[in-house]
Amino acid sequence: PENKKVFWHFDYLLINKKCVITRIYLIPSLNRLECIIAKEVSEISDNFIKDFGSTDCKCPSHLYYFQKFRGLTNVGEPA
Repeated sequence: PENKKVFWHFDYLLINKKCVITRIYLIPSLNRLECIIAKEVSEISDNFIKDFGSTDCKCPSHLYYFQKFRGLTNVGEPA
């Protein structure tokens, strides 16, 4: 809705007319994997938005950008 209160970081993406969300990955887990996955994605991404979604940890970001999406395989799984 137009008058929805912006609360979560993701809400800022939803209201930004220049933002095109092409994929969202949901990974159900009892473990906190967000930082592990962010580190792995950072190694293959083209860029990131500083401090986005990561103000409560030491990660540079939890939002990464790909100029050309190459896919994600085995992200968050033990090597």
